[in-house]
Parts: sequence; structure tokens; C-alpha cells
Amino acid sequence: MAREPELPKAVRLRPIIALAKDADRLASPQQGIPRKRVKVSEKQRHDNMVMGVSATDKQQHDPLPFKSLSLENHKNGVTFVDVDYPDLMSRKKDVILQHPEMENLISPVRTDTGDPAVLLWSDRYVAVGCDLRNTAKLRGILDDIVDLASCLVLCIAEVSLTYMDVGAADSLIRWAARYKEVQFCLLEQYLPNGDKHPFTQKMLQHFDNLNTPLRCVRSYPTLIDQEDRFRKAGYQSAQARSLWDLWQDKSFVGPELRRHLHGVEPFDEWEEFALFSMHYFLLEAVNTRGILKLDEDKYSLLPNARIHDAQRYISHRKENVQVLSSPNDGRRRKFGALTVSSKNKIGLHGGIGNEKRTHTTDRYQLLGGEANSERLPDPPSNVGARACHTITRLHDGKDFLFGGRTSPDDARMTCWLRDSDGWRMIHECGLYRHCAAAVSVGENDGIPGILVFGGRGIGGAFSGAWLLWRESKGWIKLGTDTPRFGASIIATGKRRGLLMGGMTEDGILDEAVIEWHLSNGTEGEPSLGLLRREDIVRQLPPRIGACLIPSSEGVLLVGGISTTLLPEHGEIVRIRDVSREDVRIRDGEIMVVTKHSTVVEPVSLEFGSSRPLLVGHSAYSAGSTSLIVGGGAVCFSFGQLEEPPKPA
Repeated sequence: MAREPELPKAVRLRPIIALAKDADRLASPQQGIPRKRVKVSEKQRHDNMVMGVSATDKQQHDPLPFKSLSLENHKNGVTFVDVDYPDLMSRKKDVILQHPEMENLISPVRTDTGDPAVLLWSDRYVAVGCDLRNTAKLRGILDDIVDLASCLVLCIAEVSLTYMDVGAADSLIRWAARYKEVQFCLLEQYLPNGDKHPFTQKMLQHFDNLNTPLRCVRSYPTLIDQEDRFRKAGYQSAQARSLWDLWQDKSFVGPELRRHLHGVEPFDEWEEFALFSMHYFLLEAVNTRGILKLDEDKYSLLPNARIHDAQRYISHRKENVQVLSSPNDGRRRKFGALTVSSKNKIGLHGGIGNEKRTHTTDRYQLLGGEANSERLPDPPSNVGARACHTITRLHDGKDFLFGGRTSPDDARMTCWLRDSDGWRMIHECGLYRHCAAAVSVGENDGIPGILVFGGRGIGGAFSGAWLLWRESKGWIKLGTDTPRFGASIIATGKRRGLLMGGMTEDGILDEAVIEWHLSNGTEGEPSLGLLRREDIVRQLPPRIGACLIPSSEGVLLVGGISTTLLPEHGEIVRIRDVSREDVRIRDGEIMVVTKHSTVVEPVSLEFGSSRPLLVGHSAYSAGSTSLIVGGGAVCFSFGQLEEPPKPA
């Protein structure tokens, strides 16, 4: 019996047909998308036909068939049929014949096929030049090459159908569904949260500027739309998931592989990676039940636990939130550290601006404040350019600048303290993407300090340490927890507060919410108590890179990246304690019982066309007003996305 090759999970392939659009102006193919295992019924005794859809460029041939053929454990019985427009297929043929290492994988190969549309033909690989919109011609060519009715067939479309006219793309999908035993895998863009999200707008604008608009996303913007598209085309089942969802699924990418990636290249652009992955999906459609059997106990393309995280937000409350534009055009920055310069001024120090790190400080004048009020000195230039650091105001009025990085494997060791004499270097400790809160310990809470959790250190190492700094004693370690970075922390009192979110060493979000508390331990040293708040976890999807700030009621969680693309009404949420009185009658007596609970509710904001990208931003509570400054992202090949101009 001819079976599919046993390939490593990360490049698991099925029999395919390769179909592509005009690739001169298209993006490069998406590589390394993990695919789930599919069991082929033991009753099937068919050859395997491999058909794939991919976008290629004129310098590089689609490597998908050759990656599979080059593996040592590749087995016979699989034929790759590569279909592309005639001129592009002619270039592909030349590339193959000019590179012996490729030609040898498919030899012996014929070029004199007798059909001008069939440029190369071997037992393992067939190159076909055909306009994909002409499905009648394509059907005739393929019928002469192989008996598809007796094959298990997989069609792979990698970022290609979306560039076609919607009607032509739909016809191609329906054409493939006519075969008895076909599986269709589609990888392309979609709109997870409509077309108003800043990253979405940047993506759409990018392809519009290249004169290759994403046509299908307007007709099929969501995953549900795409699934319905395939069912209506004749497939009995269709399931789709975003690449970000797949990344977090250990059945696709195991923790060992995620940890291995840290050693391949220093990397810290996780929010940008997540935004990109949230806008691409992998869909699998099958037109005959029982041919490709799923291990449903171990795998589900749409796990119920994560489908509608946004639906956890059920109510709306008002909050005065302002997004401040950069005071200096061309100097917008992300991953800076917020500093309070005076009663009416704040500053954003360091960070990444104009694609490089900086040591300068942008100053923001608060509305209604005195423009000439006295201000504290900004961190000096010899602090050095750094990003992903913190500046924390101590309870005695001093400022503590801690951590940061230059590159993802180069954490800054120097810490700086500002007192009445200005800024000076103090105790070393190298971390970045940690979180820090001001506390007071000792007798009568008289000793100010900083509580720090998590982050990454020298060489990008992950930290799970709880650290306490005091000016007179330096650093001490209070305990450890799951190593992670990008978590959010807030002090709700001098000795207590909340910690939530972050990303673990495995590259997935940590949903833990922890209530922390400092108490006087033995020998005068503080001790740390931690309480897991499962009641908040049930209401709040995990985030990385969010800000926690106080508000008029409870605390605000601002921005960041979650398991799905956060909707506008759920990007900023309030976490507050509520009390409710229940009246009960027991033994003829009326009793009033007060119940206390914590609720998570969205803040109602309408940014309109100026919705900010709340990634790499900073947030500050100024009395009854919450301020957001900075932020932005490099959207891969789509370009730089910075904070929007202040709404008029």
C-alpha cells in the first residue's frame, strides 16, 4: 500500500497540487507552518497525489516539494504536481534544471512531454503551466497526467488565492471539491477584528500600495466566513485557526521546539510576531468523511476554551482616557520608561525610536497644568540608550531606573537613583521586560523599596525571581515563580498588589493572576506571600506587555497582546472589587449577608479612525484622567506602525 511519507511534525505534508497567483508582486511563501497529524484509513489503497498552492517570486522556486523529497525517510508513492501561470512555471523549470541538487531529486525527468502545458514530468514531480482561472483546461491537463479519482489528494494554497478575483478563487475551490477524496489546506490573511485595527489597516494598505489587494478578505473576513465558504463549495467539513492560536497549541509546536528557537537567534519582538500571526490562518477542508480521520480526543481545530475570549467582556463603564501624541515629530518611541517630571509634566525616557534605541526623554505637558512649573532632571545621557526598562517613583520621592536592554541578549546591568543631588549609579542587576512596583517595608512601613518580578537577563535568560531593592541593603531575593517576562504589576497598597500575565520560556502566555503581599519576616527581613486569584483568571484572558494603573474605581489594565486580537471595547478593562447584600431568612429571622467579589469590565472608548496601537506603550494615572503615551510596532514587511496623531 502506498502511504504518505513519515515526515517530522513541523513539516508534515500530505499529497498536494501546487497552485499560485502572479508571483512577481507577491509576498514570500510562509514557511514552517506546523500541521496536525491525520490518520489515513487502513482500507485505502491509493497512490498519493500532492498538489500545493503557494506564492513564489521570480528568483526562488517554491521549495515545498523539494523539502519533502530531500528528506531521507521520504517514501515512494507520492507525486507532487506544481501548477502555476505559464511564464512563471517556465522560470521554475529553468531554476530546477540549472541546479543539479534539485533535478537529482526528481530524476529521471522528461522535458519533451508532448504537451506544451506540461514542462517537466517525472514519477515524483510534474510542472504544469496553466491559468488557474481556467479550471476546465486545468482539469483536462491533470486528467492526462494522473487518475485523480484513485488518489488521496491534498491541495495546499499558501497566500495565493486571496490575490485572485473572489469568483475565480471560489471556482477553483469548488473544482477541487469535485474529486472524491480531497483535502484542502489554505493559508492566507483574514481580518480578526474588522478593518479598523491599526495593524489590519497597515496590512491592507501595504498590499494596496503594491497593487496586489487582498480581495478575499472583504468577502470572507473571519474564520467562520472562511469555513462557510468551503462548506458551501462542497466540503463536508472545514476548520480554521489563526497562526497565533496554532503557535500556542502544544500539539502543533511543542515546548521543546519553542525553547530551542531562543537559541537560534536573539528575539524580543513577540508582540509584533503575535500581531502578524493573528492576521493569518490555516484552514483544513475535507470533502469525504472517513478518508482522513482526526484524533479528536487529542486535537480540535477550534477548542471551545479559546474561541470567544472577547465574549468574556459583558459590560461597559466610562473612563477618562487620553492618548497623547508625541511632542516631537519623528521621535516617536516604543518600550520606553515613564517618568514623572513634575506635578504637570511626565516624560518618556529611552525606548526604541526611529528604529534605534535612544537615551533621550520626550516630555509631555498635561492639559490644564502650568507650563513653567519646576521639573525634576531627566536621566542623563550617560545612562545610555536602552529599552524595556522601568523608572519607579519611590514613596520618599526618589526615582529608581532599573534594567533595560540594548539587544535581546544584552541586558543593561547598571541601575540609577535620582535623589536631591541628581542621578547617580547604584547597585547592579541586569534584567529587561520585568515589572516593578514601589513598596514600603520595615517598622511602620518606613523603608521605601522596589519589588521586581520576572524579565529576561544576560543572554536572554528567563527570570522567575521576586526581588526586593532597598537603598541601604541593595537586592535580596524573596522567592521564585514561573519564569516569564512582559508581565504587569501594580501596588494597591504599600505592601500589597497584583501581578498578571506575561510570556513563559515556552513562548506562550501565562494566565496566572497573583495577589502579592509583603510582611515582616524573621530577623527583620520581609517575606513574600502569594495568592492565586482564579476568580480573576476566569474573567480575564492573559496578556503580555499590558500596563496596570490605578483609576477612580479599581485598576485599569491597558493594552497588550492576548490569546486573540483584543476588540476595541476590550483593550482597556477595569478590575474592581464590588459588594452585594443578600437578604436571607433563617429560623424566622431576616439576615443581611454581604458578599465581596472582583469583577472585570471593559472601559467604553471610541477612538474611531485614530484607534491607537497599544503595544510598547506606557500608561500613567493623573488624578481622574488616565494617559497613554508612546507605542508602536514594526509590522514585518508591512512597515513601521507608530502611535496615531492625537484626535482632533
